[in-house]
Amino acid sequence: LQRLERDFPDSATTGQTIHDLAEAAYAAEDFITSAELFEKLSRRSADSPLRAIGLSGLAWSRFQAEAFVEAARDFSALGKAYPADVARASEAAFMAGLSHQRADDLAKAAEAYTLGWTLYAPTEPAAAGAEAEGQPLHYVFRCGWKAAQADARRQERAAADKLYEEVARLFPRAEDRDELIDDWALLHYEAGQFARADELFRKLVDEYPKSDRADDARLNLAESDNVAQRTE
Repeated sequence: LQRLERDFPDSATTGQTIHDLAEAAYAAEDFITSAELFEKLSRRSADSPLRAIGLSGLAWSRFQAEAFVEAARDFSALGKAYPADVARASEAAFMAGLSHQRADDLAKAAEAYTLGWTLYAPTEPAAAGAEAEGQPLHYVFRCGWKAAQADARRQERAAADKLYEEVARLFPRAEDRDELIDDWALLHYEAGQFARADELFRKLVDEYPKSDRADDARLNLAESDNVAQRTE
């Protein structure tokens, strides 16, 4: 490899050799070595397909090595390098947020998740299955939901409420939208905003009557009815 890098630094053969060695190191869970090799690829020219592989591999290697601060930085760099690629950039934003979260920096996690949602959220309600794994909007949906959860944990309830509303509206047929609405309702329940929580629990029961989450929602609604009767 050293001879290839010295004599033919920009050749396709050198690049492919580095890529093969990086993937082998990653598969062997030698994330320090894989990071070093992927970093070499990340320095390739902007028009080289190996550059994207290098940036992504570097970020993932550092994440797997639990170097979360560095991983967050590298995932952010990946997203900035390919902003027009919705699937790649939104996954990078999601992983940057998750890396910050693993590093116990919830404020930066919220910022990364929110960026992924703000930049790539659909302008019209998405079709059924648009948020499924492997689809371009998969990580956009996840970014919106995680941003709402992060804001809720930071007691930024108004921002969280807005995000929950946007994600629920723009992904009206998402497979786990019932869980999203349940999260949204619990945001208000835990804040003592019981009237708003009940509205959302009713929405959950009405739209997803067979959901497991609907059973808990019915219990919460029954509790609210009992409290109201006692008050009267």
